[in-house]
Amino acid sequence: MRERQVHGERDAEMRSGALLAAGFVGIAVVFAVWWFGPGLFAGAPSIDGRVVEATVVESAPCSEPNATAVVEFSAGADRREAPLDACGHGEDERIDIAVPESGEKVYSADVAKQYHDWYRPVGLVLVALSCLGGAVYASVITRAGGRVT
Repeated sequence: MRERQVHGERDAEMRSGALLAAGFVGIAVVFAVWWFGPGLFAGAPSIDGRVVEATVVESAPCSEPNATAVVEFSAGADRREAPLDACGHGEDERIDIAVPESGEKVYSADVAKQYHDWYRPVGLVLVALSCLGGAVYASVITRAGGRVT
């Protein structure tokens, strides 16, 4: 009887030690991910040049590889046309584009801005949930006495 009690106490100590270690590692991982900054899950929005409103002149179907639409926008006093790496926009649709300094090819400004502010908190929550899952797994393993079937 005494042997069973000692064995039970040792199992409880092992379980609490494993949970404490898994919790500590999880907190350390979440802190390290937070510390490395916003660039870990998403870099800064990469909009080169200026953002202007454009009108789709020629749409491109998304079934083609490397689909390129043509847009028209104001560049100072004159109107310009440029290729846009995008598909699925309808003709005469108004969209925001980023015009680089070279101005040869433009791209959608929404691609660089859309949901950027949500990447970091969602990423941190997912890392925290994976750490919690690891702690629960460690608890299950220690309760099973190290036997996984």
